[in-house]
Amino acid sequence: DGRQDEKRVINVIKKIPVISKNQQVSKPIAANTAEFTRLIVGDFTRDFFQQTSRLFRIFISSTFSDFKVERNEFYRRVFPSIKQQCAQLGYEFQVVDMRWGVSDTADNDHTADVMCMDEIDRCIDLSAGLNFIYLIGNRYGYMYVPIDIDEDEFEAILTVANEANIPNTDLLKKWFQLDKNSSPAKYVYVPITTHFKHFEEKSMEQQQEKQQWQIEEKSLLKALREAVDLAYQKKKISNQQATIYFQSITEREIRRATTEKNRSNLIGIVRDFSNPIIETGVDEKFF
Repeated sequence: DGRQDEKRVINVIKKIPVISKNQQVSKPIAANTAEFTRLIVGDFTRDFFQQTSRLFRIFISSTFSDFKVERNEFYRRVFPSIKQQCAQLGYEFQVVDMRWGVSDTADNDHTADVMCMDEIDRCIDLSAGLNFIYLIGNRYGYMYVPIDIDEDEFEAILTVANEANIPNTDLLKKWFQLDKNSSPAKYVYVPITTHFKHFEEKSMEQQQEKQQWQIEEKSLLKALREAVDLAYQKKKISNQQATIYFQSITEREIRRATTEKNRSNLIGIVRDFSNPIIETGVDEKFF
C-alpha cells in the first residue's frame, strides 16, 4: 500500500551517503563571459545568446542592367523551389535585392553603398549557411565615392587639382564640405538637395534637377578621380587611399562578403563574352 511505498523510499534515501559542506564542490555555470559582461554593464547593442539560425538570408550582388535577365530568372525558376524546400525543413528563406531596396533618401545622401554593406553584414550574421551570391560579367559597374574624406587627404587632393588646373575643380569644394565636429575632421559629401532643392519631390522641377545633377555628378567624379590619380603619382596620398576612389560598388560588395571565414557560404557565377561585338545600345550595357 501507500505507507509501504513511503517506507521503501525512506530506506533508499537513508542509504545515500551524506556529503559534508566542505566536501561539496560548486561547478561553475558555463557562460559566454563577453556577453555576460556586456549584460551586467547594460550594453544591449547586440543580441545575447543567439540560438541556431533557422533562416537563410541571401544577398544578390551584380551590376544591374546587364544581369537583369539572370536576376529575374532566379526569382522565376530558382528561388521558389528553394523557398519551398526550406519551409519543409523548418527554415525561412529570404533574398536581399538592392535593385528595389535603395530609397530616394539613400540616393540623396549618397548612402546606398553603406546600406549595401550593412545588408551584407546582416546576411552573414543571420544566415544559417549560404548568404551571398554574386554575378560577374564584362561590365565593372558604378564606381564608389566616399561619403566622407579625412581633412588632410581631401586638402592634398584639392591642392594638386588646383595646381594642375584640372577642369571643374570648383565642384570638389561645392560638394565636399568640412565637418569640424567629427574627430578627426572630415570633408563630407553633402546631400544632393543641398544644391538641388527639388531633387526628392515628385514634380517637373525634380525631373529637371535630376538631369542637371546627372550632368554635374559626371563632371564632379571625373575631376575627383583625375585629382586622386595625380595626387598618388606625386606621392601625396598612398596607393591604399587612392584605390578606394576607383572601386565599383559591386567590387566592394564582393570584397565585403568573401572573407576567409565566409568563403564556404557564397556562390560566384562568372559570365565572359570573350569576343564582344557591340552594334547597338543594347549591346553596350554589357560592357
